[in-house]
Amino acid sequence: MKIVSTKIGRNQMDLTGYLVESTPEIDKNKTFPAVLILPGGAYLATSDREADPVAMRFLAKGYHAFILRYSTEGSAIYQNGNSDGSIFEQVISKLNQEKDKTPISVYPTPLLDVAEAMDYIRKNALEWHVDADKIVVCGFSAGANLAAQLGVYWDKEWLTDMADVNSEQIKPNALILGYPLLDYKVMEQKLNESNNPQLQGFFKISNKAVFNTDQPNETQMIEASPLQHVSKNVPPTYIWHTAADPLVYVEHSLLFAIELQKHGVPWELHCFQDGEHGLSLADETTGPVDSHVANWVPLMFEWLTLHKLN
Repeated sequence: MKIVSTKIGRNQMDLTGYLVESTPEIDKNKTFPAVLILPGGAYLATSDREADPVAMRFLAKGYHAFILRYSTEGSAIYQNGNSDGSIFEQVISKLNQEKDKTPISVYPTPLLDVAEAMDYIRKNALEWHVDADKIVVCGFSAGANLAAQLGVYWDKEWLTDMADVNSEQIKPNALILGYPLLDYKVMEQKLNESNNPQLQGFFKISNKAVFNTDQPNETQMIEASPLQHVSKNVPPTYIWHTAADPLVYVEHSLLFAIELQKHGVPWELHCFQDGEHGLSLADETTGPVDSHVANWVPLMFEWLTLHKLN
């Protein structure tokens, strides 16, 4: 294994790659599929549990694995070398103290980070032995929202102009979405129905990070909601969720699958009956362990094989 670490794009976000390294026993001209991993974290930070452990699982299957720490207040705290204590507590405190300051995570900044990361990986495909036609994007929670944004917007001129990239350079060959937030209108409706002050308060903080206001208007919510922008050009998509998810409701995944079906996009959806939010691999490497939910991983690799993306 070879590790590459660099800062990419206008925001100089951290991109770390774990590369399958050529040896005398491996054809030096062989290319490998790749995955770009987008950890979740409510756009406040990026979760470690959804980063390196996921990358190692892909690496073991012969994929180059890249992790992008896209723009969040948490990434800014890490870059400044102040990461003592809970990163989420630090971010929430910072957002509460700096109410008049625009967070660096405001949409579409993280999406530009992802577009620039995809462009960077493809530009270095020859050097890194990446199969440029087999690059999948895997996101969790907020990171899955971001992956799906790329999936619906990769061919849109406004995105390629803002990121200064070519659409084919940033096109994902597939999406893998774990417990994704896909529609802010759905989120608003379900939160209102929940009557849960703690949960409502948490999403007000997250909304501040995404929209620079804890009460985004309808236009803002629609722009950041991939469910509202599905077209036939969305790449094949693998989705998994738990029906009992108390934070990002399963309706996001169900409705997204219906939209994919309407537009003729290949998809596969696995809804597990039980399980909390943020399970990541759901095994001993990420905890908590849920052996049933952990089946999403081998099922996902079978699906990638089905689409010849291995």
